[in-house]
Amino acid sequence: MIYISEEESAALVTHELAFEAAREALVAAASRQSWVFPAVLGRTQEVTNTFSIKSGSSGELTGVKIGSFWSGNSARGLPRHNSTIVLLDQHTGRLGAVVEAGKVNAYRTAAADAVAADLLAHKQAKVLAIFGAGNQASFEVMALARIRPIETVLIVARPSPRRFCRSDRRKGTEGARCRAGRSRAHGRHRGDGDTRTRTAVRCRLGGTRNPYRQHRVGCSG
Repeated sequence: MIYISEEESAALVTHELAFEAAREALVAAASRQSWVFPAVLGRTQEVTNTFSIKSGSSGELTGVKIGSFWSGNSARGLPRHNSTIVLLDQHTGRLGAVVEAGKVNAYRTAAADAVAADLLAHKQAKVLAIFGAGNQASFEVMALARIRPIETVLIVARPSPRRFCRSDRRKGTEGARCRAGRSRAHGRHRGDGDTRTRTAVRCRLGGTRNPYRQHRVGCSG
């Protein structure tokens, strides 16, 4: 039985590897030689701790992915999202491999979006809009910047409007400058007459340690 820890899988994954794997998986899922089964959703006694089980099989692989969201993990210094992949032996049905894949799943999610964008987006598209500024946002930007000459990134998210930039500073992007603007057009109406607005963020990624420079990304402020 093969076991790959979170540290090992995180060290191996790249955007290039994830893109090719996602493209192959999507092609396989659309074929008649593969099956994707309905997802199962669950939770623990603590209602904010949830998980899903997604399964599928092909001529070469059979397995499940367990995705979890544990709301209290931030206080423990751990990611709230996690994924574990379990593969079965094709011949015996016994356990074949267990892969801890929390970070890998972030790459996979972004890669699937990049595959779709590569087929559907204009070849010279230079503006990328990201809805949400959580942990996944930076993975999406990097994956999409590989396949299109992105120059401007527009981020639509709930406050805190500077969360995305703070996240990038933690990754070593000192010099990021952000400007937030409220848009009532994206607000959510509440019954008491108040309109809760969403926040549109444009950020300029400057400094010598800009990780997007190799992908020609510079967000306009």
